[in-house]
Amino acid sequence: MYEAWKAALLTPEKVLAAAKRKASLEGGAKELAIGFAIAGVISGIVTTIYTFGVGVGSIIMAPIGMVIGGLVGSLIFNAIVYVVAKVLNGKGQYGTQFHLGALVMVPVAIVNAALGIIPVLGGLLGFVVSLYGIWLNILAVKEAHGFSTGRAAAAVLLPLVVLAVIAMIFIAMFIAIVGAAGLASLFTWGKMMK
Repeated sequence: MYEAWKAALLTPEKVLAAAKRKASLEGGAKELAIGFAIAGVISGIVTTIYTFGVGVGSIIMAPIGMVIGGLVGSLIFNAIVYVVAKVLNGKGQYGTQFHLGALVMVPVAIVNAALGIIPVLGGLLGFVVSLYGIWLNILAVKEAHGFSTGRAAAAVLLPLVVLAVIAMIFIAMFIAIVGAAGLASLFTWGKMMK
């Protein structure tokens, strides 16, 4: 597996083209489950180290959470990307797109988990690796749907932008609600002091 993941990071277009013939939803789910379990164990170990052993339970809980959350999140995100790809005249199948995306995202998840051991710099490097992961996902969509790089980028980035805008709206609403509640309690407190 290590060699396959290394190749997916270093020569993604070659790996994706070769994998396209046998790609399937089941194969992608298996790939993600194994990869997220490994990334979860690494994250659990990092948490245990940083908490001086207090977080030892995370060695068990992190892989479970990552596998379940990662699979569900990947299924949903890939469904959204698939719909956008079809609108852009994509020719691929959902299972193919999902599997190819899994092939390149698993090593990104594992590298990011391992970078967690490095304070501060690990987070910065993880951000760069995540950006590279987006590029790899664009390549996976390009291969799955027979797209140009521009169409593949649109299929991947449009949902990311929409999700980011939705997240910002929810954050703004949360801040407004908390702020309004704070102001209301301030006025109530002021009236009580009179």
